[in-house]
Amino acid sequence: MMGLYIDGSRVTRFIRVTPQSNVTRITNKLLDGSLHIQIIGNASNTLNIDLFVDAAGKQAIDAAEASGTILSIYNETGDYNGIIVDKKDWIKPAEGLYETSIILSIEAVV
Repeated sequence: MMGLYIDGSRVTRFIRVTPQSNVTRITNKLLDGSLHIQIIGNASNTLNIDLFVDAAGKQAIDAAEASGTILSIYNETGDYNGIIVDKKDWIKPAEGLYETSIILSIEAVV
């Protein structure tokens, strides 16, 4: 069950997930030397995902990124749905194996 899924089909079980919360902050130094920190809006929740796939998985990830398809992640930290907002270039560490890192914007917690 653990892994990355697209439309109910498992693309890979080789994932490392790191949840992140991103906050927009504006920091200003006042005339008296103190700092004024302003937080804009609510924090956005994302997942940094390192993954290994075969050639078919590479094509599925590229297609999901291009079309904005929702991906499902199931692992020990939780179950998530989201859309790819950033993807690094593919690396080919071994024959028939591809590696990349994606950032997934969490759309809903399953």
